[in-house]
Amino acid sequence: MSGYFDLALLFDSVLAVLLVVTIIYGVILNRKLKVLRDAQAAMPGLAAEFGAALGRAEEGLAKVRAEVQENGQSLARRIEAAERLSSDLVRLEKRAAGTSDRLEMLNAATRDDAQPARRPVTLGRQMRGAASATDVPADEAPPLVKALRGLR
Repeated sequence: MSGYFDLALLFDSVLAVLLVVTIIYGVILNRKLKVLRDAQAAMPGLAAEFGAALGRAEEGLAKVRAEVQENGQSLARRIEAAERLSSDLVRLEKRAAGTSDRLEMLNAATRDDAQPARRPVTLGRQMRGAASATDVPADEAPPLVKALRGLR
């Protein structure tokens, strides 16, 4: 009987240890399940906040798109206006060169000098060869241009 008693005590001890381990594991599992249930309860609120934030982001993106489109149209209008002004300036520069040529010719024709007739170097011809009127060197400029530069 003593062997039977020892064996029963051994099985009861093993069973008691397994029960204690199971209870501890149950407590740990219960804590984890409680955290999971709390997180699950907070999930609808988080989803609603995420949806609201997504809606605000979409509204902001729509505003940004509208601003970009408006700024693009404004920039296109400004570019068109600048191109028109540029072509107007080119046309005015050509007219000014022609007018300068005529003034130089009139100036040369009205001189009482007894110099031999020569074709004067006009500002218009100089400007056609130069990038702009300011590129004409001061010593090569006609007298009218020298006088105008002296007025500055």
